[in-house]
Amino acid sequence: MRAFVVPVVFAAWCLTGCGTADPPTVEQVEARASKRLDRAVPSGNSGAAVLDQVLADDLLTADEATRLALANNQRLAAELTDLEPAHADLIRASLLPNPVVDAELQSIESGGHLVELAAAQSFIDVLLIPRRRQVASARAEEAVSRATATVLDLAGETRMAFRDLQASAARVALHRTMVESAALAFEGAQRLYDAGNIVELDLLREQARLGDARCALTSAEVSLRMERENLNQLLGLWGPLGERWQPASQGPLPTADLGEGSVRGRTTGGWHEPRPGNQAPRDHGPWP
Repeated sequence: MRAFVVPVVFAAWCLTGCGTADPPTVEQVEARASKRLDRAVPSGNSGAAVLDQVLADDLLTADEATRLALANNQRLAAELTDLEPAHADLIRASLLPNPVVDAELQSIESGGHLVELAAAQSFIDVLLIPRRRQVASARAEEAVSRATATVLDLAGETRMAFRDLQASAARVALHRTMVESAALAFEGAQRLYDAGNIVELDLLREQARLGDARCALTSAEVSLRMERENLNQLLGLWGPLGERWQPASQGPLPTADLGEGSVRGRTTGGWHEPRPGNQAPRDHGPWP
């Protein structure tokens, strides 16, 4: 029986092919994501090291936030763990099924015993090995592609959330300046009212403006807190670590060089540009 099964198994492997597929690994995900992002992607098990490097000076930039999210995000870590079952399925699909072994003990007339052993292997199972391996390889490729997509999505979400946080911080600073200006205006109006130079309606108007400015500041601070918590969730931070860092300054906005005459109406000469139909320029009178 053994002499028959071995050639059949070998012939089945030769007919169906015995190619092997690359197992899904975290390195494959990192290589694909690094190629798309044009930068190195930190390993999924380097969260502690990246955390110490990024939070060394308590200032967080957009690039550092992206690095920390890719190394410390729990959703990405769970996605990478799905590569291990896919790898195990690929190995299991490449193995031969266990043969069926029969043993029989017989007594002979001359005395003694005779042991007969027989092994049976399913020929259909052997032929289906390449197909099972092909299906497992496709599932492994799906797991790698899904993990790579998660890396790319997380990088984009983190960078966008960081920019939103910077914008919210700028809005809070602007509203604080507006509150200070409104408070000074109300203080001046109060003195003018005490001196009898303005009526009570003007004083109440300045007081209402101060209240509106404070409400707008509170709303901006709430938005800033929500943006920070959203980014902390992407970074995998909570508790004291989530309050430890501060976003780096966004920097000055780029200025465009506006050539002479590029903005209509900036100078008085802008009022005398040629008009269609040879219309005469309109006389707007002297500037007030």
